[in-house]
Amino acid sequence: MNRCGLEVKGANGDSAAFMSFHRPNIIAANFGIDENNYLAFGGWSFGGNSYKVWHGGFGIPVWQTPSDRRLKKNIKPIGSALEFIRQTKPIRFEYNSLLGKEHFGDKFQRKKVHYGFLADDFPIQDLVAEREGEGYLGLDYIEIIPFLCRAVQEQQTQIQELQAQVSDLKNHLVTDLN
Repeated sequence: MNRCGLEVKGANGDSAAFMSFHRPNIIAANFGIDENNYLAFGGWSFGGNSYKVWHGGFGIPVWQTPSDRRLKKNIKPIGSALEFIRQTKPIRFEYNSLLGKEHFGDKFQRKKVHYGFLADDFPIQDLVAEREGEGYLGLDYIEIIPFLCRAVQEQQTQIQELQAQVSDLKNHLVTDLN
């Protein structure tokens, strides 16, 4: 008989310590402190990955995504992002009762207005994921940041070009008046 349970132990003789939540042959999730004293969670249910939460100055937790060049392939710059930004449809909304106790319990239920997008019609579907078994869509908001940065860079280039044109027009106007 397979039993489910909670296990608390040190890992492989190193200085890490973790709790493992395990349903045999179905799911396993680990949560604990790794050998470098980082808060980590993961397990084979997370594709074998371990996710870490570092903390920055003054004990503030910081979520960091692996971003080293050595970990990436097929690296290409983002082209124009202004059109993508124009295609997004930011919305103001409240969660309905479908996102209730069965998902987050009473303590998480917030009666407040939220801001975001609808994953259903988001212009870049690479950032949309479907929750397995339920069909609900989710959106990776963090991955939108590079597009926002690229759009600001494009706008800065446009502003500099416009400033140069205004300067040229002023010079021509002064020349024509003299």
